Amino acid sequence: MPRWLWWAPLAALTGLGAVLVFRLGWIVATLEQSDVIARYAALYLQEAGTGAKPIDCAAYPAPDLASVWIVVRCKPMGETGVFEAVYYVNRFGGRIAAPLPAAGTSPFPELEPDT
Repeated sequence: MPRWLWWAPLAALTGLGAVLVFRLGWIVATLEQSDVIARYAALYLQEAGTGAKPIDCAAYPAPDLASVWIVVRCKPMGETGVFEAVYYVNRFGGRIAAPLPAAGTSPFPELEPDT
């Protein structure tokens, strides 16, 4: 058996790894915040049903949460008892589970009153 045939599986795995890393890098480089907000606003419209509008959604960065890139919150302004959605999004645009806040802290510090 030729020696190059022994190295062919390693070369194939290295090539596959390079292609996957390039693909993930491409996703991160081309994904914009507005694309993410529009995607999750459309998901909110599906989940909330009639009366929901894309303008109900706002997003903010989540620098304190390691795995969260953007938090998209959707709720009509000034209304109570309506459907509210909070989407935690990672850097690849995928939805992730809500992270648990540290003990004694609010999951939404921007909504806490200033003292």
